[in-house]
Amino acid sequence: MPKSLGEIAEWVKGELQGDPSIQIKGIAGIEDAKVGDLTFVAHPKYAGFLKTTSASAVIIGAET
Repeated sequence: MPKSLGEIAEWVKGELQGDPSIQIKGIAGIEDAKVGDLTFVAHPKYAGFLKTTSASAVIIGAET
């Protein structure tokens, strides 16, 4: 069941930067993510992938 970014941000108590109405349909690794997917960066060494991912949204840790 798709969820909006606004719903997800509220659920994880995160700060949303962007369009809260974007629909997320799946979760994938940052290198494999496609439009409609949510991914994450948990370590700064993966931050370079932010430039090339096709994910619709990325969860980024406060330390990243």
